[in-house]
Amino acid sequence: MQTLKLSGKPADDPEQKLRNLYNIISYNSLLKRYLEAEERFAVLFSDIQKIIMKGIELDIELEE
Repeated sequence: MQTLKLSGKPADDPEQKLRNLYNIISYNSLLKRYLEAEERFAVLFSDIQKIIMKGIELDIELEE
């Protein structure tokens, strides 16, 4: 949607679709809980990846 806005193309239809999806999600508690859990998992996974990357970088520095 942001790409459409930046390119100057009309983004009204995608914005309306997003609003409709948001309304559907906000009224479906199971779907809302699932998406919240998925977001928490993504943050946790990202944190784990950062920790692993720091460990790999440290190992590479020690070898040199």
